[in-house]
Amino acid sequence: LSFGRDRESMTKIGGHLLRIQGNACFFCHQPVGNSREIDHFIPWSQYGDGGLPNLVAACRLFNNGKRSILAAPEHLEALMIRNRERAPQLIEISKIFSWQCDFGRSGRIAIAAYMDSPGKTFLGWQEGKTDDPAGIRISTSPG
Repeated sequence: LSFGRDRESMTKIGGHLLRIQGNACFFCHQPVGNSREIDHFIPWSQYGDGGLPNLVAACRLFNNGKRSILAAPEHLEALMIRNRERAPQLIEISKIFSWQCDFGRSGRIAIAAYMDSPGKTFLGWQEGKTDDPAGIRISTSPG
């Protein structure tokens, strides 16, 4: 499965993404060391957005658990805030690595993904609301 960029490039930007997230997993906010992975917040398999505004550093547990599903809506809000507040850093990373950084495109894709999901079952990550030890909550509505 190809994600549009080679894994070496993803590893290189990972440290930069992690730093702008305070060296913590985007989802669980726990410190992330060598287990850092890059997650396509809106799954690549559904919308094909590999731009920096759609990429977050995540711990292995959350990245592997989320896979090709949408995160809970509060994480979408957190992503929008991160992209707004950290835009200068994301733009700088995009220049260093010649990486796509189209905030408008990624934002439209995210909105479309979540608007298409109401009424469908999806796994949501909600801090403090878990139904299993891995922290996965099954939800049938976007809220």
